[in-house]
Amino acid sequence: MSETEPSPYLTFEETVVLGRALRFAAKHLGQCEATLFGSRARRDHRTDSDYDLLLVPSGTPPKGYDHAHFLGEAERDAASAGIPAPLNIQVIPESRIEDAYFDFPFMRGVTEDGIDAKLLVVASLKNLNREVAKRARLLITAVGASSGKHPEDRLDDWAR
Repeated sequence: MSETEPSPYLTFEETVVLGRALRFAAKHLGQCEATLFGSRARRDHRTDSDYDLLLVPSGTPPKGYDHAHFLGEAERDAASAGIPAPLNIQVIPESRIEDAYFDFPFMRGVTEDGIDAKLLVVASLKNLNREVAKRARLLITAVGASSGKHPEDRLDDWAR
């Protein structure tokens, strides 16, 4: 990956935002497919770009499901968490997904640049864990070198 090529992984903040949206969707819609599309999926977004998310619940929506109420609750949940960019959530029942490709223009973006949101969150979390571990090793080495002790001995001091 070159310096100018964007990372395929989400940042920590993006991972939190998308993970929270996925948990919210699972709570209110049950099992569903989730696809991130648009500029965040292409990785050419700005910091204030919205999160375009297509949710496809399997089966029928839960009893009493109200789409407008769901979207309002999702926006309130995001705002209460201090999420700076808006969520653009589209919910299409599995039974209507084929028709949606013809009925809704945004579906072209889903097919062109959509990415499985759940897999993206998992991959990004793994990448963040690797980054944290790498930075921790650098910090431990630096602290160990400055104290004149071997870094592992310094870790033993911290554990006490």
